[in-house]
Amino acid sequence: MTSSRRNAAAVAAIAALLVVSACSKAETPSTSTPPSPGTAASAPRGSTASASGTTLAPGPTYGAADTSISAATNETFTIKLESNPSTGYRWTYTAQGESVKLAEETSDNPGGIGAPGSQLFTFQAISPGATMLVFTYARSTPAPDDKTVTYDVAVTG
Repeated sequence: MTSSRRNAAAVAAIAALLVVSACSKAETPSTSTPPSPGTAASAPRGSTASASGTTLAPGPTYGAADTSISAATNETFTIKLESNPSTGYRWTYTAQGESVKLAEETSDNPGGIGAPGSQLFTFQAISPGATMLVFTYARSTPAPDDKTVTYDVAVTG
């Protein structure tokens, strides 16, 4: 057998092994990885999953005028702010304090592109104390006309 025929036979054997290997993997039942805690798929509709994976009952929703919030430890609350992301504006926030943590951020834009909608920020009260949440409605580059809404959150034990 010449060396070129030996090389061709070796390549054919390797190709056959790869095909058999791929077929055996395709026949093996796949196991899907469950969604990580905190994703929408891990919590029933209308509830929120905490970072530890426990499902939290939905709490009250606050708007731009409701700037004083009180919650008990482990309770959730949602801040709903009007937005129109198709204009380049979106709400971002900073937290001053550690008594709450963001559990989920979603948007609601029922009218489609160009129509106003809302951004929803769901927080979980994690420890007694006070946290100031400062939301800013801006494009990626700050401008003097950016809106700011500040919420004072008191968490009780």
